[in-house]
Amino acid sequence: MDMRNDMFADQPFGKIALKHLASPDANFRLYKAGWLGTGRQREIMSVTGASFREALSGRNKGQLSIMIPHTSRSVHVTAQEMAEFEAKEQPAQ
Repeated sequence: MDMRNDMFADQPFGKIALKHLASPDANFRLYKAGWLGTGRQREIMSVTGASFREALSGRNKGQLSIMIPHTSRSVHVTAQEMAEFEAKEQPAQ
């Protein structure tokens, strides 16, 4: 998968996670996110990101698809943080 498009970066949880992780690497991407807990519990989300590099050969050559070892980091984002973030993002009416 080509990680040039950071699919989670535009989501509220992704924006919060990127702020918490504050990676200086331009190729740092969020690649995994999921709710913690059991059943319908939706209080804490775990979000994980890492730095990626372009493949130099093979079928993915030129794609940002190789995760750089030891760059993976995770953060927990709460439902309350997301609600507060979305409230701030809503235009005033």
